[in-house]
Parts: sequence; C-alpha cells; structure tokens
Amino acid sequence: MTEPFRCALCGEPLPEGEEMFKFHGYSGPCPKPPIVAPQNVLLEKETAMKPTVGRMVHYYRWLQRGISTGHEGPLSATVAAVSESSPTRVNLMVLNEDGTTFGRQGVAFVGESEEVPQSEYCTWPPRVGEKQDPAKREHNPVHEQAKRGFHS
Repeated sequence: MTEPFRCALCGEPLPEGEEMFKFHGYSGPCPKPPIVAPQNVLLEKETAMKPTVGRMVHYYRWLQRGISTGHEGPLSATVAAVSESSPTRVNLMVLNEDGTTFGRQGVAFVGESEEVPQSEYCTWPPRVGEKQDPAKREHNPVHEQAKRGFHS
C-alpha cells in the first residue's frame, strides 16, 4: 500500500480525489490545527541562508584613525555578485548616509554565529518586528562587535 498524500499544513491525509493538492480546502478546512515548526529548525534555515544577487545586507567599514581601528556602520548595501570560488565573498553596491553609492569588491559575508573579521564585512540586517530575547540580542557576536566600533 502506498503512503497517503498529506496536507502540508496539518499533516492529516487528504481525502480521496484531492491528492493533487498540497492543502485541505476543497472539501473543507483542515481537521487539525497547523503543525508548528520547532524553533531549532527555523534557526538552522536562517544560518544556512547564503547571499544572493539583489539581497539587502548591512555593510560595516573597517577604519584606521591613527592607532585606533574598528568597524563603522552599518550602511545599507545590495549584493551585486557572489564569488563562484568563495560563496562567502560578495561584491556590493553600498549606499552612503548622504544617498550616494559606491562599490566594494570581495567583501566578507559573515553569518550570525561567525566571528567578525578585522576588515570590512557585511551581514544580514536584524529582522523587523522579530520578538527576540534582549539577552540573546546583546550576545550576537556580529552586531555586538560592530556596535562597539572603534577601539585602541
């Protein structure tokens, strides 16, 4: 016997004649509440996100002033190209505070749990409206290191 076709929302078998659909609906609503994905599954997807052309990122400059060095930013940037040899290196079109743009090539893309380099880099912006524990936000290595800015 073959495995029955299941609703992608509630996980229940679809009625006979509705096997071509992904969800209940033709014969009535789902008989059970939607399945909620576990939080760790969502986090795995987030960390697996790779930069692609056209995506918005935050760009952090690496500046040296005398003996002081550090990151400054973020600036809004758009991914213009992704390196074929190293998918963590991207070319960006960066938007200055005054609205002018400039290009940067070979910028390191840093994921949520990666160490911030002592050079320019870009990362995903924080999600708008995301309900996040303030304690976790403070320990995000990417945003925490950039927030500190210049250090001697």
